Amino acid sequence: MTVKQYRCVTDVLSIRTQPSLGDSYRTGQALKFGDVISADDSTEIESEGYKWLMHSRGWSAELAVDGSAVYLVDNSLGPKDKVWGINIDPANPTASPPASKLAGTGWVRFVFQANPRRQNPAPADQGFSFYDPLIDAYSQTGTKVVLVIIQDTYWGNGPWSNGGWDVYTTGYASTLTRIAQHYKGKVAAYEIWNEMDLSGQPTSIFIPPPTYGPLLLAAAKAIRQADPSAKVISGGLAGNDPVGYMKQVKASIGNNLPIDGIGFHPYGKTPPNVSPFGWQANTLNPALHTLSSTFGLPVWITEFGVPRVDVNNQALWPPIADYMLKSFQYIHSAISQTCPVAIWFAWADSQDNAGIVHNDQSQKGPIFDTFFQNVRADKPGTAQPTTPAPTLTVVTNSPLRIRSTPSLTASIVGLLQPGDQITVIEKTVDGALLWAHHTRGWSVIKNGQTGEVYLA
Repeated sequence: MTVKQYRCVTDVLSIRTQPSLGDSYRTGQALKFGDVISADDSTEIESEGYKWLMHSRGWSAELAVDGSAVYLVDNSLGPKDKVWGINIDPANPTASPPASKLAGTGWVRFVFQANPRRQNPAPADQGFSFYDPLIDAYSQTGTKVVLVIIQDTYWGNGPWSNGGWDVYTTGYASTLTRIAQHYKGKVAAYEIWNEMDLSGQPTSIFIPPPTYGPLLLAAAKAIRQADPSAKVISGGLAGNDPVGYMKQVKASIGNNLPIDGIGFHPYGKTPPNVSPFGWQANTLNPALHTLSSTFGLPVWITEFGVPRVDVNNQALWPPIADYMLKSFQYIHSAISQTCPVAIWFAWADSQDNAGIVHNDQSQKGPIFDTFFQNVRADKPGTAQPTTPAPTLTVVTNSPLRIRSTPSLTASIVGLLQPGDQITVIEKTVDGALLWAHHTRGWSVIKNGQTGEVYLA
């Protein structure tokens, strides 16, 4: 008999009298996100497409047999390293924060733009003088760097327009050799192209799978020879059939992918407990599981977020923040073995209207706060039970004001209606007032002088 502790990684998980989905087996009780239970592994059985565990309170589903959903995970398992990161753009002054600003963040990702002027041969050495101080600064703060190597790194003979991919591949690999030698021990990972499975997009150049395969192979060989410690990641997949694309890539190079992880951009895909903007819930893990299990490799989320929105519409900020928070919590606590890296897109609104700050660096309220809340929570090693953030309910008979800061003189940014619930990020006191910081702003919990309670 082996008794282990398991942690609940979904919002609500039913407890049943039998390992069955039937409503008649519900006990009316449930496990909540972060709850820890003890279960004897010998009780695990399969029934109705799920694996079930018996614990002291009854039966609960552990996971879907096909791997598409996970509800309980071994509490001793946790991320081996930091998971959370952000996309920046050093070539854009509004999108390149000082490394000190991101201290504690696990990852930054950006394009190495050695050849933005389409010079041939690519002047990679000219890029070093620009990127050296930046990469050194991130190295000193402990934030790992993912360098994206695309056409702006090496334009070469422009084969996407003129043909000649064999010639281009040789030059691309030679450029990568110089870059990886120069940054040996300082760049943690190289991502080979960006969204190469999409055509007609302004941010990427499509490469047919049989052409991308040799490019990927040559790039991997160049990096491993120049810096064996650096990881090699495929370009971030963003098309409708990432598995089909990578199967063709694999077939083009002898059915062996020479990489450490598959880059993935799961825009519009969600964890089990959130579905903003009408997106279908619980689409993230099935996509990750399919990619990882098909190729036997971890999947690196090198971009995800909510781009191309009205950056000044503050009504969008709370659902974006909630999506960010719950995605991080799910990846970090439930699937970090499959998905060891999750890099948010992006720092500033100049990056496809997707920033956590505006271009003038002013913070976007709950989006900015939630990003750094995740930075603080991103601790590698043995996973610990997650204490759910407290939830408070509006107990007034009239709407409760939401303010931009914890002060009665701060601007009003919205209203909470009677019965509305908020998730508390932090609390603070201003005079006689106890304030709650939530994803929509700040609201008063209680007036200590009069005894009036607004949130309970």
